[in-house]
Formats: sequence, C-alpha cells, structure tokens
Amino acid sequence: MSLLARMLPIVSPWLQTDPVTNEFIQQKILTDERNMVMFGGQKTGKTSLLFQTALSFAGEELTVMFISPQPLAKLPLTVHGLLDPNAAILKSVKFVYHSTVKELIDYCASVHMKQYYPDVIILDDLEHYISQLKSEGVDHGMAKICALLIDAASFIKQHSESGKCRMLLCLSDKYKSLPSICKQFDFNTLYIQGADTNQFDLIYKTQDNKELTSSYILTDTDIRLNHIVLKSTT
Repeated sequence: MSLLARMLPIVSPWLQTDPVTNEFIQQKILTDERNMVMFGGQKTGKTSLLFQTALSFAGEELTVMFISPQPLAKLPLTVHGLLDPNAAILKSVKFVYHSTVKELIDYCASVHMKQYYPDVIILDDLEHYISQLKSEGVDHGMAKICALLIDAASFIKQHSESGKCRMLLCLSDKYKSLPSICKQFDFNTLYIQGADTNQFDLIYKTQDNKELTSSYILTDTDIRLNHIVLKSTT
C-alpha cells in the first residue's frame, strides 16, 4: 500500500468518491510503493502528516525511524480516521535528532554498523540539511543526500528481516528545481498547496497527466480529510 494511503484515509468507507476516482485509487495509488518527497510551505501540517504516516506503519508492526533536526516540542496533530498514538504503537517509532548534515551523512555512511534496521525512514525538514551544503549548491546538495539515503535504504533492505525500507522525505516548496532531482532518484512527489489559512490541498501527480487532490483541514485538535478530486491535466 502506498505512503499516501497511510497519510490520509483515502480509502475510508465514509469518504464519498465517484467510481472513476475509486478505480484510480485502487489501481494507481494503492499499488504505488515508491519512496516519496513531500513539498509544502510553512504551517501546512507537513510534520503532522509525516507523524501520522509513522503511526500507520507502526500499527502494521513495522519499525519506523523518524529523523528531524531537533526534538518535537509536542506530539503533532493526528489525522481523523487513522490511528491515534498510544504507548504500544509509539514503541515502534524511533525518534532520531540530527542537528547537522554531517550527523545525517555519518548515519547513512555507518548504517552497516548499526544494530537497528528500520522498515521505514521518515525525514522531516530536509531543507535544514540542504542549507548546510550551500557551498556545493542546493541541487547538488539534494542529489547528494538522496543518493546517500538510497544507498542506506538499499543496504537495510538486503540485511533486515523484512527486506524493506521505505522512505518519506519532506521539505519546503521554495526550491523549484528540486522535484526534478527527486524524480531522478525515482522518488514520487507530493505537493501541498494552500487554499486558505487552515485548508490545504495535497496533490499527487501521475505520469499519465492525472492529479489526485486530497483537500484537508487543520483544526486545533486534528487533521480532517475533506474531499478527494481526480482530474486530468491535459
């Protein structure tokens, strides 16, 4: 099942969608097991969506490594209709804080020496690390980090019991050249666009010129999926 389906309840029975959209979700979304990069602006709920994805994987008894530059000040919002955090589920989520790009690079380079092989790697605030590689250029820095993460995930797949290592990365949308770099490493891309101060669209694009837009609302207590729209971009 895809990362998107673990992030938002797009297959929930209470979500009313037309037959064409349902077929698209079943044939295109749920079968898409590629790694993903999510682009979005500030205060769009990116960290909360990452956190919910971690909870969904943990609920499947998979181990998750959640990497961020600094400790979370509080638990992020969860998504209505998906798993809530509890002690049992959170045991499967390992929060790791790398404040510098060197620490992130060192982790990737030394993964073969680790005793913990996650089934899923989720990395928040990727631009924090890219910004520390300015001397190499933003594009080159992104390519370098993607390559290191891909190599680390490949090693984990070969040596872990599950034989899996999915990845979900997140960064701001201010770097317009980075989506094309992500695609070179076979990352699928998600885009968050703002409709107003608390309603946003998460856009999933396919290679056959279709877009699945999942509109969600940020409330004080959770994130709620509002509706899904499928359209052709041709």
